[in-house]
Amino acid sequence: MMNSSTPLAEYKREASYKRKVCHWTTSVWPTREGKWLFVIGLLMLSLFACSSHEASLESAKLDSTSSPQQNISVTSKLQTISLPSPQQEAMQAVERHCQLVDLSASFPVYCQFQQQQENYHLALSFSHYDSSQYYLMTLSHGLILPYCQAVLLHQVKGHVSVTIFATQIQRRYDCNTQNWADWQPISTPVESPFIEFVSQCQRWEKAHKDIFHCNIDWYQQTPILVFTFPDMQPATDLNAGQSGRFIQSFCQSGMKEFGEALYLVEVPSFNLAKVVHCGAEIETEWFAIEPDESMSAPNNLI
Repeated sequence: MMNSSTPLAEYKREASYKRKVCHWTTSVWPTREGKWLFVIGLLMLSLFACSSHEASLESAKLDSTSSPQQNISVTSKLQTISLPSPQQEAMQAVERHCQLVDLSASFPVYCQFQQQQENYHLALSFSHYDSSQYYLMTLSHGLILPYCQAVLLHQVKGHVSVTIFATQIQRRYDCNTQNWADWQPISTPVESPFIEFVSQCQRWEKAHKDIFHCNIDWYQQTPILVFTFPDMQPATDLNAGQSGRFIQSFCQSGMKEFGEALYLVEVPSFNLAKVVHCGAEIETEWFAIEPDESMSAPNNLI
């Protein structure tokens, strides 16, 4: 006969007690004086016993169901950290520099960086030939040279294209052979962003006649966007929504190609207008479009 004090018997009694406590199956209540102390103690003990028992069961369940392959899969997922290669870092630096050039309204150069597998293309566009010759001297050291160095270092293909919108010509530089090709006519006509904006302005003029009128005027060599509204509400809320993006596009392309750009906002029904300078972001007060003749001086006083 097995002794009731053996370790196996002690374990069975402990397990039986934990099951009873976890399911609140007790049939013995203490005296009235110690009732609440007993309840608090029993609650604390049951929480500890239940959590310990459930944790051990959960651990056993995980140990029995988890396979070495699953553990390897989880570990491999945690260790999958992709870092950019030196080639990617170099090209990303060129792309960031190109974006800064393209977004600068005071720099008359458009810049696009393209990649197709291991073939890279740096596209520079100018409005006029003279400005291309002047600014290519600066770009050759700050952008083209580092770009071609990265192409040669990482043994990939890369070239530079220079486009002139006014004369529709283009030439290419091959970084691998370090050779400039001759100027060639562009096979497919390419419009400058400012000309694209003018076309968009004309389309909007036809599509939104009841909302506003869009027109391009000139003061010497400075383009002026003329915005005409039927009332004051849309004229005073130009910085938000589609109108704001429209003006931003005009200012960006106008300043890049001509150095300056203005836009005029007018409300003929109120006889009011104001002018805004894109670069300095300075605007005039509202002024009368047509002077009030009743306020002019009598003829005999002139």
